[in-house]
Amino acid sequence: MRDNNHKSDKKDVYKYLKNSRNKKGEILFDQWFDSNVPAIQPGFINESLKSRIKKIIDDRTKSPNKPYFIISKKINENSNFQRGGIAASLIILIGLGLFFYMGKTNVYKNDVLKSAEMDVKQTSFGERSIITLADGTKVFLNSGSSLKFPKTFDGATREVELAGEAFFEVKHIIKQPFIVHSGNLKTTVLGTSFNINAYPRENMLQVAVATGKVKVEIKDQRDRNSQSAFLIPNQKAELTGVKSELIIEHIDISEVIGWKNGFLIFESSSISEVADMLEKWFGVSVQLASQDISDISFIGRFKNPDLEDVLNAIKFTTGIKYKIDKTKVLLYK
Repeated sequence: MRDNNHKSDKKDVYKYLKNSRNKKGEILFDQWFDSNVPAIQPGFINESLKSRIKKIIDDRTKSPNKPYFIISKKINENSNFQRGGIAASLIILIGLGLFFYMGKTNVYKNDVLKSAEMDVKQTSFGERSIITLADGTKVFLNSGSSLKFPKTFDGATREVELAGEAFFEVKHIIKQPFIVHSGNLKTTVLGTSFNINAYPRENMLQVAVATGKVKVEIKDQRDRNSQSAFLIPNQKAELTGVKSELIIEHIDISEVIGWKNGFLIFESSSISEVADMLEKWFGVSVQLASQDISDISFIGRFKNPDLEDVLNAIKFTTGIKYKIDKTKVLLYK
């Protein structure tokens, strides 16, 4: 029965590669591309597919013409080498009479989270935590965040759900992709480290990659017609507001994940943004005495700071004063 499934999947992929409309074949190809781990199956030599495969892989990697995938800066030179290597590996597989099969997984439905015995870890504002999952994956959970995950990973995928911010160091398991659901984004990897920022009350979703390759998908409310992009190290995908498009840009990953190593970093942050970050970091309530100070900009970098260290730096550089009453902070000028 399984061999019949293999043959059926292989046939669907070939139809897709031949420029036919075959959604199942496209999904299987995307799964192969994301893992880049083929399994040997009988195949045949077909030179005419080479140019088609090259184009598909190049589109999957760059996707410059897709309306939902916007590149603000050029990918570095190494990415050209990576694309060529991936394309060559697939062409060699076909040329040698080999092909690939990816296990049947439902790309759009989160069945694993629904059926497995789940656990939930939460952090309050002012608290950070490190969680080691059953597969050995390490998760650094930022303040005010929640991670929902199975107690064991028994299915074809490893799926978790994040609200808030976390840095993932994913254990590499070839046959069991790791998937993070965060708001309207789905992030899929094998063995990779990356940061996700998805606080429910904020109108922004963000994925930033430290190592490896990450596939990010936007899903509509009906869980269909997903849009996707691939990220490499020091790239960030951001989904903001009501736009249904990913904005891709290069970043300094050390700045994005500084919180994991005890760094509180403000990069030209407005005082209203500073107030929000202080609330998360220290677990206090921060109020602005008037809105006319909300747009004042502040730059600072602190290592394991005390609240007053940060407030004094703000006072010195911006002239904004503060009052502390237990767990309440008032900023005024």
